[in-house]
Parts: sequence; C-alpha cells; structure tokens
Amino acid sequence: MLKKKKNRIFLIVLAVLIGFVLILNTNLESILKDYIATELDVIGMQNEHTLGIGDVDVHFFRGNISVTDFYFKPNDELFASFAYGETAHDAKHQVFVSKISLSGLELFKLIVKREVILDKIEIEELNFNFYQSKKENQVHEITKGKKPAFSLDSIRLSGIDKIELAEIEIANYGVHILDASEVDTLSSYAGKDFLIKGLEMDALKGKQGYFRFDNSALEMELIQQQYQLEDGLYAASFDNLQYSYQKQKVQLINFEFKPIISRAAFASKFSHIYSINEATIDTLLISGIDSYALIHSGVLSIQQLEIIGLNSSIFMDKSKPWDVEKVTDLPQMALEKMRQPLHLGKIKVHNSSFTYSEKLQHTEELVKVNFENLQSEVSFITSIHDSLQSKKSLKVKLSADLLNTLPFSMDITMPYNTADHSFYASGYTKGITNFKNLNPTIFPAIGMKFKNGEFDGVTFKVQGNPNRMTGELTMLYQDLEVEVFKKNKSENKKVSWIANTFMKRSNPNKRGKTIVAGIDFKRIKYKGFANYIWKSVESGIVNSLNPIGKHKKENK
Repeated sequence: MLKKKKNRIFLIVLAVLIGFVLILNTNLESILKDYIATELDVIGMQNEHTLGIGDVDVHFFRGNISVTDFYFKPNDELFASFAYGETAHDAKHQVFVSKISLSGLELFKLIVKREVILDKIEIEELNFNFYQSKKENQVHEITKGKKPAFSLDSIRLSGIDKIELAEIEIANYGVHILDASEVDTLSSYAGKDFLIKGLEMDALKGKQGYFRFDNSALEMELIQQQYQLEDGLYAASFDNLQYSYQKQKVQLINFEFKPIISRAAFASKFSHIYSINEATIDTLLISGIDSYALIHSGVLSIQQLEIIGLNSSIFMDKSKPWDVEKVTDLPQMALEKMRQPLHLGKIKVHNSSFTYSEKLQHTEELVKVNFENLQSEVSFITSIHDSLQSKKSLKVKLSADLLNTLPFSMDITMPYNTADHSFYASGYTKGITNFKNLNPTIFPAIGMKFKNGEFDGVTFKVQGNPNRMTGELTMLYQDLEVEVFKKNKSENKKVSWIANTFMKRSNPNKRGKTIVAGIDFKRIKYKGFANYIWKSVESGIVNSLNPIGKHKKENK
C-alpha cells in the first residue's frame, strides 16, 4: 500500500514538473517571439528596412531555438524610389530564410547572465535577392577608405550583454540578381553546404544593448558545388572554394564549366550560327576584393584575378546562317554599356591552353586552331563611370604557341569613351616552320594545302573602330607552293598551276625586296571581335601573296 502511495506521489510530482516545463517552454516561446518582433521593428525603423519572422520554437531541455520565415527587405516606399532612381542608393538587398536553428544555447546564462552562447547555427533555404538600378542611376565611383562589412553598422539587442556565435552552416542557398525597375531576373545560381567561420559580435562601448559584427577573422568555405545556369545549357562546378576576409582573397580549386546537353541538342535549339564553350581551371586566385563596395553599392571591385591551368575550347557551328540582325559591340563598348558596376584591375592567365574549332557548310572536316603555353594579361576592366572617364584603356597582352609550332604574341589597346571607339593592335610570330604545319587549319577552311615552303614569320600593326580596320603586315616566307582542291577533295591542277604561277613565291624576293602589305578590312558587325582581328590580318596575308594586292611599300 505504501509502495503504491509512493508511486502515486512520484507520478504527481513528475506530472507537475512536466506541466511546469511545458508552461515554461510555452511562456519562453511567447516572450522570445515578442522580444524578437520588438527588436526587429526597432532595427527596421532605424534602417528603412522591414524585418520579420513567422514563428519561434523553443526546446527548453535541449537548449534549442528555431526561427522560421525570417525576412529582411527595404520598405515598399524606399524600394519604389530606388527602382526609379530617386534615391542615392546604388543597390538594394532582400534576404529570405525558411528556418534558423540555434543549438547548444545555455538558457541559464541567457536568463540570469544575459549572455547568448551558441554551439551551432544552421540555416535552411536562404535566398539572397540583389536588386540593381538602371545603369544611369548606378554608382559613378568606388568610395575609398571605408572598412568592408557584411552587416549593418550595429544591431540592437536590448537586455543582452554578451554574444558568442558558433560556426554557421547553410544547407541550401540561392543568389538572385534582379532588375529593380522591371523586377526581372538578370542571373541566379543555387548551392548547398556553405560554411561560415570566425564571425563575431562585439558589444558597442557606451551603447548598452548594441552590437556590431566583427568579421576580421571571417572565413567561408564551399565544398563540391555545382550550379546549373539559367539557360539550361551549361553547368558550373568546383571542388573547393575558400574565402578569407583578413587576406581579402578567394581560392577556387578545380573549376569546370561545361555544356549539359549534346551537340545535336545544341544544334536543335539554334537557327543561326552558335558556339559551344568549355573550360576547366586548376586554380583560380582572386585578391583585393572590396566587400564593402559589393554589399553596399553593388560594385564588383577586384584588384587581381589569377588563373592557373586554364584549358578552354570553343566549337562554332557555321553550318547554319549568320544572324545578320545582330550587332556585336567591341569589348570596350560592351563594358561602357554594362549594367553590372564592375572594376577589375588585372586578369592574369598562366600555363594554359585554348582550342578553337568550327564546322563549315561545305565540309565535314573541322577547322582547328590550337594555342598551347598560353599566357595572358588583361588590365583595367571597368564599367564604373569615373573610371571610364579617366582616359585609361582596356589592355590585352597575349602570348602562346600557335599550332604547337609558332610562338605568337599580340597586344591590344582599347581606349574608353572615345568619339569613334578606336582601338590599336599589333602582333608577331617568332621562329621558322614548314607551311605544311598550317594545313590542318587552312585546308578545311579554303580547300587549299601548302605543298612546300618555309614560313619565316609575320608582323602586323593595325588601327580599328567599329566599322573598319587598317594597317600593315609583313609576312616572310620562301619557296611557297600550294595545291588547290575541288569540293570532292580531288586536286584542281589547273587552278593550282595558276596560283603557283602568279602568286608571290618568296618574301623577300630574289632581288632582296620585302613587301609590306596593306590591311584594309570592312567589319561585318554581326560577327565577333576575334573574327574582326583575324579577317583583317588575313586580308594582309592575301595582299602579301597577291601580285596585284595592296602593298603599302617595298623595302630592300
């Protein structure tokens, strides 16, 4: 009887304790929800933004708190003014999170000592919307001397004296860049397994209940990421990405950009000439990132981007017609029109290779051009208004081994904001090779093979604009002999004889005179910049061989 009475007392006590915990848990949820809502309202009033949550869930014994449906966005009035360029803001952001879980929270320290100490923070389904204004309303210059930050200058959490943050794990996230005036997506990507370490919150001296984010030790890491691009044609992936705020550097390992559909599927999607691009990078190093300009002004400002071990290729299908209505801007013109505020000091490429191939209408053989040992440097890439007005130029330096036989170098200078959008280019090859080594490129394109001859090198110098390119070219060669073929690939002996009889066989000729050929090429505006350069150089090569071609001068 006594035993039954003790059991009954134990059950009553247990029930009371459970009830007490449930009541305490429920009250804590209510108190915490009201507290968070109040703090978010105060923050919103101070920063012209609206912050809110859906619900709060508290597990007293486990020390876990979860917040669902968190959002941070500019208020409607501010966003409308921003979209129409009526504010001084350059970019606006929206953040939506489906769930934030705080684990390992010691409720005793929270209630008694007013300290927030966490073991782990997990975020599920984070979406970051980045809105841009019209180009004419965007930032005109990069503000110097400001300390980068990833947050508000300060945040108010009344009644709290200390905060210790743990690692932050983001399970799934999406980044979306949108046009504010049209509310149209410009680009977006999604990923998972995002780790943030070293983010701290320090109490502001003299302002009780206010904290600022200290990101001096901030590090971010992404592992095994893959993104399918919006057009559904390509995917990008990498093995590892690490970012250090202290070093202001990003290191990306084993990057890959490739199509996710077959060539036949590509062909079915395009009615005009199209290209298929692929690239892999061993290591990508980004240094001098201005995170303040990116977060607060939407400006992508980077001092240097270094690419090591780039292997890229372009396949162009020219069996389809050109889109003659298309107008392709020169590179500096495209930057002048770019919506995204961008300033990139320098891009360096080392130990790389590039392959270009194209399919023509009249043959199944592919035209192929290989560049090995590729080294390149591109400097002063900008779309910022003040930088465009600085009278500096976009510059490209390129060197490679052409077709594995000819060392080749080229320099291009493209001044910004000139009246005629002029640019300048020069290039040369070094070394000597047999003309036969050029046949894999020449034969599929024009149905001609080099039968004999020695190629001693070429130099050229041109000036161009969006309409025409002019200049001069000197090609040195000896004992040139060609074979011209019919469409059925049999040699056209009559045309071969005419070509070998009338074209120039050597330069310098037997009298020691060197022909300097003229370059004069009218641009086809629906074709790209690389085509423009090549066709202009090609016109100089033709004039070098043609006895009645345009020759600017003859020198001994």
